[in-house]
Amino acid sequence: MLRLTGGLFRYKHREDSYLEAAMRYARVPVKQAVISPSALSLQYPHESTRGYSREEFIHDLLAEHETEIRKCLRKGAHCLQIDFTEGRLAVKIDPTGALLHSFIDLDKLALARCTAEGRRRLGVHTYPGASADVDYSDLLPSHFYVALARERDGIHVLKILGDHLKPEQRILVGVLHR
Repeated sequence: MLRLTGGLFRYKHREDSYLEAAMRYARVPVKQAVISPSALSLQYPHESTRGYSREEFIHDLLAEHETEIRKCLRKGAHCLQIDFTEGRLAVKIDPTGALLHSFIDLDKLALARCTAEGRRRLGVHTYPGASADVDYSDLLPSHFYVALARERDGIHVLKILGDHLKPEQRILVGVLHR
């Protein structure tokens, strides 16, 4: 992943530009994916970047994420999918859960900036990737788009989702194979 070498942090491209292109051709509602602030937080190096503190970086990161979400919703995205692929990797790297909880805390700060209507149109997407051995029970509860096709034990995943599902949650399960 790229590393930040100085501030100010700004997105070079926002997903709303891709949404505009997709909506020109779509005949059905469009779900737009955006990267999570927690994934982008990994761009800040462990050592301080001279003249640009981690706090300043996080402030700028959250502002950019909020702007991207608002633009996508304003331009007509039916819903937004926040890609949280680093969630299961965080549990694999740090079994104590501290890294995962820092990611979740950061993403919650971003979600708190959204209106109630905006939050109803947001979901979190995760899939096994390189962290297939990390159990979904370590990530829940939240709203999730789950890519089930690559799971080793799909029935186990569905049971976990069912056991942890709360009335205000939504979990959309995808089962497409490549």
